[in-house]
Formats: sequence, C-alpha cells, structure tokens
Amino acid sequence: MASHYASRVIKLRLEKNGGECKVPMIRTTTTISLCASDAIMFEKVGTTVFPLETFDKVLHEANRLGGKMYLADSAARSGAKLGSPELPVTSIDGFIAKEVFGKEEGVSILGCSSYIAAVLKWIGVCVYSSDYKGRYISIREMYSKL
Repeated sequence: MASHYASRVIKLRLEKNGGECKVPMIRTTTTISLCASDAIMFEKVGTTVFPLETFDKVLHEANRLGGKMYLADSAARSGAKLGSPELPVTSIDGFIAKEVFGKEEGVSILGCSSYIAAVLKWIGVCVYSSDYKGRYISIREMYSKL
C-alpha cells in the first residue's frame, strides 16, 4: 500500500489530545483511544483492537472500488455470513473481517463499519451517503489517489 495518510492523521490527532478523542457518528459520538503506538480501541466495541493500518486499507480498497464502499454493519449485527450477498467482502465490514482479522467466508462477524466510517469522516477523507442499497462512504476527490 502506497499511502499511510489515514493512520498518520489519526495518530497525530490522538497524540495531540493525550491519546484519546471523541469522534462524531451519525447519531452519537464515540471515544477512540490510542493503544500502544499503532492501534486504536473504540469505547463501544469492547476489547477489539483495530490496527491503525485498518484505516489505510479501507481507504485504499474504497478507492480501488471506485471511491464508494458500503458499510453493511446492519447485516453483520443481524448475523449475515461473511461473503453472503448481504455481507460481501467488498463492504467495509466484510473487508475488515477478511483482510484485517483473517476471518473466513461463511462466518458471522462483528459489525464495526459505522465506527471505521466515522473515523474516516472525522479525518476528512470521506462523506457519508445512502441509497436504496444502504449507507456508504464516498472518498473525497483529493484523496482518491491514496
């Protein structure tokens, strides 16, 4: 992967604020905390640790998909199986489960894409939108080559 832009910006913002920041979400806010030097945790996602490179990988994959990537967190929380039409590996949840956490297709996964999308929006690389298929992120043009 060529760019580590997202992980660098997240880490800098967290370090500037003592290792913890509040991130606005669609209906609420969540607190993210820096773990060690290369991962974060969300206050509402239990003990799952997300490597900072997760955000670079999602940004890169969204750009590979044409700048748009669906969330699929509702499907994940409802028990849809990874790789199914409701939870494809091209969604944020499916992609993270498979590429970051090494999950196999056909298993149930944690729905975390709304948190990932909120952080990407917080650092300014994307916007939220929705259509008949669900919620998605759109990568801003100036970040479309990362």
